[in-house]
Amino acid sequence: MVFLANEVIDFYILALAFIAVSFVFTKLLKRYAKTDTFFIFSMFKTKKPLWVFDRLAVIGKPLDWLAEIGLVLGFGSIAVDYLYGRKRTGAERIALFAGSTIFLSLLFAAFDQLVGNSFSQGIFTKELFYPITVFVGLTGFAGFVLATLGLNAVTIIFNYLSGQGSCPGVAPVLPGVDVPNVPISVPLYAWIPLLAVVFLHEMMHGIVARKEKIGVKSTGILLLGFIPIGGFVEPDEEQLQKSDELKQLRVYAAGVATNIFAFLGTFAFIFALGLVISTIFGPWALGILGSSVKEVQINEVREKIPFCKKDYSSPSFGVLEKGMVVKEVNGQEIKFASDVTAAIAEQRHQPVKMLVEQNGKKSEIKMSPNELGLFGFGVKNVPNEGYKPPVEYEIYSFAVTILFGLLNWFLWFNLFLGMMNYLPFPALDGGRIAPIIFSPYLAFLGKSKAETQKLIMKVFFSLILALFLINALPLFF
Repeated sequence: MVFLANEVIDFYILALAFIAVSFVFTKLLKRYAKTDTFFIFSMFKTKKPLWVFDRLAVIGKPLDWLAEIGLVLGFGSIAVDYLYGRKRTGAERIALFAGSTIFLSLLFAAFDQLVGNSFSQGIFTKELFYPITVFVGLTGFAGFVLATLGLNAVTIIFNYLSGQGSCPGVAPVLPGVDVPNVPISVPLYAWIPLLAVVFLHEMMHGIVARKEKIGVKSTGILLLGFIPIGGFVEPDEEQLQKSDELKQLRVYAAGVATNIFAFLGTFAFIFALGLVISTIFGPWALGILGSSVKEVQINEVREKIPFCKKDYSSPSFGVLEKGMVVKEVNGQEIKFASDVTAAIAEQRHQPVKMLVEQNGKKSEIKMSPNELGLFGFGVKNVPNEGYKPPVEYEIYSFAVTILFGLLNWFLWFNLFLGMMNYLPFPALDGGRIAPIIFSPYLAFLGKSKAETQKLIMKVFFSLILALFLINALPLFF
């Protein structure tokens, strides 16, 4: 028997109430606004913005490069072979395939460095990082997402068989709603970057379709009940299916390619903006913050670190104590709590050396992180009670926090939406791409192209559906 915690019960009550209200709202939309609806989903269609697609379609060749790079990032050296290798001689084709696999594997290793060694040091991917890297070189982000779903599914099954819990591998992303058993909380204001990412994705489908002379019937907004959850572009499907395969692939890949490049561009923009703001306002802001903070103290030391229904060791337990003053971390002087986080992040997953003070006595402490890369302690700024920051600083601090919060969620939504859309699953872009680029490799089956493509989708659909169901189990049990 499964016993649900109060927070889970509250979530389900809230979800049922939302569904009930949304169902009534959707029925009213269908009756009075004549929108297309399905259960609690609605589609507002319009043709008014379509002229924008035509204007931007004149960009021309760079759109082809964008889409084809997106194909390669999504499907690795298999896409390279489909696009550029099939008309080459045997030796040239093998060399191109091998070279592109090596290059894309190295590119993924560099990407891992960019995101703070999240995969090479990640608890689920650390031991298999090198095989995964080569697999990504072969199959791109589509293969990476498939591999991580598979690894997490194996972990979930193993943990359940041994009486342990797990984190879900898939979960709904609802800004402002804490989903039970999901260790990530998305703030309410993240709806803004989420919708921006979705609209950017769909808009590029429309622009590339018009560039390829394929008609676009409409565009519009998707609603989940009364909440906007994204946009859509409706191409002329009959015209699209009759067009050249390369044109189809460019249209399908345009959205995810744009998300990946938007991630990289936003990453660079955040870095540059941070430099500009710190150069212009840094001395003034640091001066005020320095006057506001008396010292940095340890305010939390955990005995265990819970993650995915499992307790991990806390390296700081029995070593640090609440109230200790942090003076240095890895040789860097600590003035603010953020300095501690930054110093540890610079050498993520590496041992940390701290100089702390307690009752006027200083001592040096060295700790190694646990499997999660965590130490299990928290710090806080102890305010200088005799100083009150000016109103201008409070406004500046609030504005900077919101601005970088929006940019950071825009950054990560672009990456996650792009990667997930590469999956060869119906309703996702990868589900339209995979049958086309994989079918030439199955010519030996002696089936027609249409039959081969249907077979490919049946295989991927069955596999990914099973993985989705297993990965979603921890949401409910």
